[in-house]
Amino acid sequence: MPKGETVKAGAKLVPYNTRMEAETKALLAALVQVQKLPGGQRELIERMLAAYEAKYPADVGRAKEIVALLVPSE
Repeated sequence: MPKGETVKAGAKLVPYNTRMEAETKALLAALVQVQKLPGGQRELIERMLAAYEAKYPADVGRAKEIVALLVPSE
């Protein structure tokens, strides 16, 4: 229903999420779960990086080498 439109008595209202695609609903559900983490999105990113590093240690090692070249050590 467009914003500002008055609701007529006896009209059947349709929940907004009935027209959402399943993929969008799943994404929103995942975002809700992320917000329940004690560390929020930062904790999610840390978990994702740890999982990626466990699966692809050579790629992560190479990325760390490149970062070391680009960031001067103090």
